[in-house]
Amino acid sequence: MPCKPNVPIKFTLHGLWPSNHSGFEPSFCSQTKLNTGLIVGDLKTRLIAEWPNLNGVDDHFWSYEWDKHGTCSSMPHNPLGYLSLALTIKNKHEILPIFARANIVPHPNKTYTRSLINSTIFGAIHVIPQLSCVFDAKRNSYLLEIRLCLDQTGATFINCNPYNNCGNNIILPL
Repeated sequence: MPCKPNVPIKFTLHGLWPSNHSGFEPSFCSQTKLNTGLIVGDLKTRLIAEWPNLNGVDDHFWSYEWDKHGTCSSMPHNPLGYLSLALTIKNKHEILPIFARANIVPHPNKTYTRSLINSTIFGAIHVIPQLSCVFDAKRNSYLLEIRLCLDQTGATFINCNPYNNCGNNIILPL
């Protein structure tokens, strides 16, 4: 499925997922549904800008993320609170300006070492991230996601499990 037009030129939010540190992520924990009709005003504006569905309808994506992950969060009966918390956490650190200060800039084929990306994030946020990449036919590694982990309260960033599927040289695509 192609991406929708006018994709933001910044890192956006994919989700806020609970973890039990065993490698298994709990999912679909309660039957509380997200009434997308209640997403209005500033919250809706922020969600559209920061948590867009890059492949389809925003409301469906937010509902899915709520159903799968939010229902297992520390607020399993407060979908609007969960969405707002996810945005608040995401906006604590903007990744592109952090990268720019280290001269890591999006480019169609320039590579950066995994070590440089990790140390740049560590230098700014003081935690080890998880990196996720996709590969082309030539096995070039393109950064897809940077995952930042939080403690159980959602207030403090912590080191992630150092898993990553990226090679040593990573392209930060445009």
